[in-house]
Amino acid sequence: MKAYSKQEVAQHNGTNGSYWLIIHGKVYDVSKFLDEHPGGEEILMSLAGGDGTECFDDIGHSDDAKALRQRYLIGTLTDHPGGEEVLLEQAGGDATEAFEDVGHSTDAREMMSKYKIGELAEVCKL
Repeated sequence: MKAYSKQEVAQHNGTNGSYWLIIHGKVYDVSKFLDEHPGGEEILMSLAGGDGTECFDDIGHSDDAKALRQRYLIGTLTDHPGGEEVLLEQAGGDATEAFEDVGHSTDAREMMSKYKIGELAEVCKL
């Protein structure tokens, strides 16, 4: 399943004719559901490009409605603002230079500690 950044989802706020929204970390393309939505298309249009989790939960959708949204599921939300592809390009290697070249913020540097799993051990070659 494809992973999308919040920035990618935000681009689908109706201005280009597509309506995406986030519910519980999953990304849905509700463009073709607007006319069918029992609560009216306005609510979906107003949430498009953003996170509709709180609104979805507050309404108290039925199990049928929760199952129906799977038809419109197109991916998951990634924590990385640049998207999953950026991370995959560096996977398995030393990403230090690429990380520094981008000029990450202090917040991004602090966030790295959340994902740190250990230190790189030096291997002695004989």
